[in-house]
Amino acid sequence: PPDLTIEVEVSRRAINRFGIFEAIGVPEVWLVREREVRIYLLRERGYESAARSLAFPIVTAEDLTKLLQSSFAMRSRAWAKETRAWIR
Repeated sequence: PPDLTIEVEVSRRAINRFGIFEAIGVPEVWLVREREVRIYLLRERGYESAARSLAFPIVTAEDLTKLLQSSFAMRSRAWAKETRAWIR
């Protein structure tokens, strides 16, 4: 399975894909919903919300949400430049 899956909900939920991700053993899911990013990690009893990424330990859900929200307020080139600087 992939180390990380990103699920983006653009409109209403069609199906709950977490069961599918769990069945194939995806250890981490980033869920983007209503301009917010949430991180979920696979545990013994299913996915649990987490503040920090397992695949990228320095990345938090708060960081990802800020990057996402700034993308709506900036031109794409400026946003890409700012995001690359943040990654470095």
